[in-house]
Amino acid sequence: MIQHVLIPARPSVLGQSIRHLRQASGWTVPELARLSGVDIDVIRQLERGLQQDTSSENIARLARQFCVTPASLVAEENSTP
Repeated sequence: MIQHVLIPARPSVLGQSIRHLRQASGWTVPELARLSGVDIDVIRQLERGLQQDTSSENIARLARQFCVTPASLVAEENSTP
């Protein structure tokens, strides 16, 4: 018999950066989605580690909303454990 073990996903650097910047800005996920034009489910999945990457357009939209460069959203030094 095969047992299935659920291993929690770990957010990517991008997902960690989004969550950190969103919380620092005082926004909820729905607010960030509305302000940035990025689908709410994409943001949720990135933050939870269920999605590891997204389109360059979504990265650019999020970067504009946070007033950072797209490269800074995926930079290792910006990630938090």
